[in-house]
Amino acid sequence: MVLKLEAKNLSFSYKKGTPVFKDISFTLDKGDVFCILGQNGAGKSTLLSCIGRLFDVNSGTIRVDGQDISLMTRMEIAKKIGYIPQFHTPVFPYTVFDFVLMGRTPHIGALSSPGKEDKEIAENAITEVGITHLAKKPYSEISGGEKQLVMFAKVLAQQPEIVLLDEPTSHLDFGNQFKILSMIEDLSNRGFSVVMTSHFPDHSFLVSNKVGVMKDHKFIDMGAANDVITENNMLQTYGLDVKIVYIEKAGRKVCVPLKNNGHINSQEI
Repeated sequence: MVLKLEAKNLSFSYKKGTPVFKDISFTLDKGDVFCILGQNGAGKSTLLSCIGRLFDVNSGTIRVDGQDISLMTRMEIAKKIGYIPQFHTPVFPYTVFDFVLMGRTPHIGALSSPGKEDKEIAENAITEVGITHLAKKPYSEISGGEKQLVMFAKVLAQQPEIVLLDEPTSHLDFGNQFKILSMIEDLSNRGFSVVMTSHFPDHSFLVSNKVGVMKDHKFIDMGAANDVITENNMLQTYGLDVKIVYIEKAGRKVCVPLKNNGHINSQEI
């Protein structure tokens, strides 16, 4: 069976400087959720950009459904891969509906306009994310958290097979964070493959079946959340003393920072 996404020996640096990441390899099958953890500056966001071919890697190969993405057109990639960046600054005051409708661009001819089906798909995506009340508002005038939900609707309208999510719960309140995590779980159940970055180890326990921890420009551990999210790995990665405990009522583990004399225990790394 052909893997949905295969990254092999990826390395990237800007202008032949210090590598942003190096020797990165992983595979993604249909329905997998791969959560990448690591400090700020570890290279997580740049890795996602390379997978979506916003940047070309310096070495290594990325294959989608067995095809090298360096040989694919931008339109072919957009039909396969959807990407939600951590930040997005709008240039024009499109309405939320029109912005979500842009997700249909890979499926529309260069000289064609969105048809009835495209508009229905966009409307359904807006409804699924729960932002129908924003549909007529200018995208440039809504909050950062609302923009994040709109970006999610746009990717749903795009209907890719692989979804790249760069810190998908950033800017969101507590309730909407778990709404997005629930949507990620639903995407997995529907056969989408997801690569997401996060600063929250608990997200790995909640939605992922694969976890990679980035440190010193590479993965220092990779595997199932229960095996990778360990007290030692969190200390090595974040310089933070934590306790991994199982919450019976929640049916999962949680990662809890420890305090000593009222202060959270942290170390230089």
